[in-house]
Amino acid sequence: MKKFKKTSLREKILISIIILLLVALWSVFSVKQSLKWDVVFKYEIIPHLDLTNTLSINTSDGLFRGSATGFVLFDNIFEQPKNVRQYYIIESSQNIDENYNQIFYLDTIMAFDYIPPTSIGKEELTEINEVNNNIVLQNKAGDLFVINKTSKDIEVRDSDYHTAKLVTNNLEYRDLVLEFFK
Repeated sequence: MKKFKKTSLREKILISIIILLLVALWSVFSVKQSLKWDVVFKYEIIPHLDLTNTLSINTSDGLFRGSATGFVLFDNIFEQPKNVRQYYIIESSQNIDENYNQIFYLDTIMAFDYIPPTSIGKEELTEINEVNNNIVLQNKAGDLFVINKTSKDIEVRDSDYHTAKLVTNNLEYRDLVLEFFK
């Protein structure tokens, strides 16, 4: 205590300035963190589209009815882009191809940060196989869409053997985003 009294006025002013700068720095850092979480909670955890899965099988004709809208979640999380969101909308139709397989339609939606979602275009998915509880759909590029009839989970396998799943539940999407931004 005596030592502090013996310090000069100049040293006291310097110590006060350092303390004020540290308080200001802490304040700026906490505001930045607050803004970051505001963006995550107010913007990022809300998907651009309403994620749903209403696909069901009609027992009278064995055809799917409904649609599924989902966020494309890569199996390799390190390949998942942070500033782009990709969504698929898979819609069933009552159309049948020449092999008596049901035809579905795929709409690919891309959403970039702060830019509204945009459809890249629709394409046709054709049922190519039915194994156990799964129905396998394919587009012209060779990408496979595997729909589990019981759980309604949808897995995507592209022609380069990358896999992804469709997140078709808003709560699951929120949890995913919160984990992704940790």
